[in-house]
Amino acid sequence: MKRIANGDCKRPCADDSSNRKPLARPNDKLLPCIIRAFSLNNALSTGIKVIDFISRTHDIEASSQLWEQILESTFVFATPRSGTSNAVGSNMGQIAAFSVTAVWDTMTQAPYFVQPTIRSYNILIKSLANQSDTPQLITKMHEGLELYYQSLRKAHQSWSQLATAMAHPPEVPETDAVGLKHLRQQWEADNLARSRNLLWVKRWLRLALASFGEWSRVDSVTQHFARTLPRLVWDWKTFAPTVVRYEMPTGFVEFRIRSADEILESGKVQRRIWAEQQRVRGTAPMFVGDRWLDQTRA
Repeated sequence: MKRIANGDCKRPCADDSSNRKPLARPNDKLLPCIIRAFSLNNALSTGIKVIDFISRTHDIEASSQLWEQILESTFVFATPRSGTSNAVGSNMGQIAAFSVTAVWDTMTQAPYFVQPTIRSYNILIKSLANQSDTPQLITKMHEGLELYYQSLRKAHQSWSQLATAMAHPPEVPETDAVGLKHLRQQWEADNLARSRNLLWVKRWLRLALASFGEWSRVDSVTQHFARTLPRLVWDWKTFAPTVVRYEMPTGFVEFRIRSADEILESGKVQRRIWAEQQRVRGTAPMFVGDRWLDQTRA
């Protein structure tokens, strides 16, 4: 039998580092999973500590999406329980109402400097309404309103690009068919985001009107009903309902923000916009098609 020398051994040696597999390291995709898992188990504060430890140990930067998820989970646990939920003891993990504001201050200040989205503003404003912090609520409303106007300008820009592409068709339509559909898809997404943001902004005004009554009982300053509240309704009249109604210390105030002629003219404008959008949908259909939408409407 031939004897094999030590140097001719073909088996991998125990100390051969070239055969070692790289160690698994966490990344930024793990952090949202952690906060969600701990939130579902009513341990949000522990989850935030775990995220802080992992991000510092492995030098992982917390993304704005992660902070938004933390803010949303904090809002859920800071919302007061009531009714059956409180009776069965599902208020486990309940945290203080001001925790949402604390998370907001942490994410927007050093060292993170996260730029909040309009969804983050929507969460914060709902929390401020629950706390009856009307002055801060109004301040955040004005800040978040600029984000709505950004989404409005983006939707108008997408529509302008689509309309321009349709008005100047290429010499060979087949070469630009995919590009035209992508423009239509981008406009659909931007317009949907604009519509969602508009619903949020309108809700902010309703929350502000509802919180004034509680604010007056805490602040006991009646000038807010004579100055601050009417000024707010006037500045936000575009987003106000047709009939505005709110409570004052001495009764209720109700008035119409729009006349019948204004409502009729607004309806005409909306119908013209809808007709133009329908024409675009017929000229630049989506990849899958949207004829089934018309069938469901019928």
